[in-house]
Amino acid sequence: MKIIRETLTWATPFQTVFFRGFEHGDIAWFLEDRLNATYNCVDRHAIKNPDKVAIIYEADKPGQNKKITYGELLYD
Repeated sequence: MKIIRETLTWATPFQTVFFRGFEHGDIAWFLEDRLNATYNCVDRHAIKNPDKVAIIYEADKPGQNKKITYGELLYD
């Protein structure tokens, strides 16, 4: 779990990775945690390298392809 702890930015770090109680249908991952998915997916990349391409849109028609950077995702 070290890689998960170090790869993502946690607002509140997890203490328990997995809990299961199949007899009751109670299954949970990363208990006690809090993270901001938008920060982890976009913001931290835009801060470090705003010109890096985040999304490549391949259109059906030639000439309509588009590349969107992390900076554009964050600021537009």
